[in-house]
Amino acid sequence: MALHTSRIVDLETQMAEVRVQINTQHQDLKEAISALAASTKDNINALAASITCRWEKSSVQSPPRADAGTFDEPQHFRHQQRHS
Repeated sequence: MALHTSRIVDLETQMAEVRVQINTQHQDLKEAISALAASTKDNINALAASITCRWEKSSVQSPPRADAGTFDEPQHFRHQQRHS
């Protein structure tokens, strides 16, 4: 019976050690996910700022042409009509 009790204590000790490892890994994983989320947010914000800046520069440097057409009547469509 003493051997059986000793084995139970050993298993309980091992389970406690595994719980500590799981909790530590869980905390490490939560921290890694938080860091990844922050980095992703920063990258998205930087990309959005870059796109906005490029769009603003292109719209300032290239005013719309008078013959550029509209969304409803693209330039290539009008070009095809002229040659028909």
